[in-house]
Amino acid sequence: MRERPDRRRRGLRNSVSRFEEIVVPAEPARLGGVREELRAFLSAGFDDETLGEIVLAVNEACANVCIHAYPTGVGSMTVRMTSNGRSVSIEIEDGGRGIAAGAPSPGAGLGLRMMRELSAGCEIVSGPSGTLVRLRFEPAVGVSDGRPG
Repeated sequence: MRERPDRRRRGLRNSVSRFEEIVVPAEPARLGGVREELRAFLSAGFDDETLGEIVLAVNEACANVCIHAYPTGVGSMTVRMTSNGRSVSIEIEDGGRGIAAGAPSPGAGLGLRMMRELSAGCEIVSGPSGTLVRLRFEPAVGVSDGRPG
């Protein structure tokens, strides 16, 4: 039996606006489940290439939580997905140690650069009580079926 992450759905099934939140332990083994939930949420509204880029960017943000947020133990991460019919916003939040200003990055910051390049908008807010990464994505031109995007 496969363990499912804590899922909360809000909003009307037939409305254009949709929201989903999942909370999982910040462990690399949980990233596959996050990717599955993300693909299910974005099941329409994005071409395969764009969907792959979204999943890659979100996976990178989640992997950063697993690697950097909780150096002495395991905490949790929250992934919030919101669609308003024109774009999708995805937030990845942790309650870890935050990103220290000027701290050397073992990955040379390539993942952060990639998230910025793959998204239509990338905002990172970090402090001693955690980090929030907010990514925004827009559908390919011509997609207007009212589903995510």
